[in-house]
Amino acid sequence: FINFFIQIKNIFVPLKPNKFTIYFTMIMVIAFRIFGCEAGIPNFDYTLEDAVKEKYLVGYHVINRTSKMLSKGIDYNNLTKDEKAQLDEYLEEDPPTPDFNIPGNEIFKYLFNKDTCRRVLEELMQWGYRVDGGETLGKTIIFAYNHKHA
Repeated sequence: FINFFIQIKNIFVPLKPNKFTIYFTMIMVIAFRIFGCEAGIPNFDYTLEDAVKEKYLVGYHVINRTSKMLSKGIDYNNLTKDEKAQLDEYLEEDPPTPDFNIPGNEIFKYLFNKDTCRRVLEELMQWGYRVDGGETLGKTIIFAYNHKHA
């Protein structure tokens, strides 16, 4: 069964990604019919724990960092004079009104702070998962709100 998909991949990899996806989906439908699999019903369960135990994957740990601003958002009325001045300067093209409010889960729609992003990457480089005897940073997933934030 796996060899079937390896051969199909070798045939379709040279295609552009969007055409590859279309052709691969068609092949999957055909393969399900050939091998008698029901569409949408898993026929094999390979858990993360199994993959880690068999050394196909490594375990992970989450490094969760937050701040008051990220968890509670920004309420203009609750900012200090200095914070209001900083926000006014940052949003000078569209200055905030006294009822200005940004929920914590939408901060990165409005604000982008290079220094914060730099600090996150520094912390990752210092404390991130290491491989090759600690010489190299291991594969890492960083979640970002949008491309600019990433």
